[in-house]
This record gives sequence, C-alpha cells and structure tokens, in this order.
Amino acid sequence: PIKTWMIQIAVLANHQSGRDTHIRQIVVHSPTETSSIFIDPKFSSIELASHSSCR
Repeated sequence: PIKTWMIQIAVLANHQSGRDTHIRQIVVHSPTETSSIFIDPKFSSIELASHSSCR
C-alpha cells in the first residue's frame, strides 16, 4: 500500500461557462492493515504542519 499524508486534486477544466467547481465526494480505497494512523504526526516545519489536516 502507498502511505501518504496529503492528496492534492487539481481541477483542470470547468464546464458551464467557467462557473465554480464543487467537489462533492472523494473516495480513496486502500487495503486495510493495522497501523498507528491515529497518532498525530509531529512535523518540524510549519508548511508541512499546515497540510496535515482537512479544512
């Protein structure tokens, strides 16, 4: 399995004359495995820490 802390999604094109695009749902499928995913990562830089949670 691929381990990641951030997934960046880019909307490359809009339809309906350039109106705002709203992403309603994102589903990420991955095999289950036992790990300590509930432990908060301790990032050393402010830039990485700012991307560590969903807004």
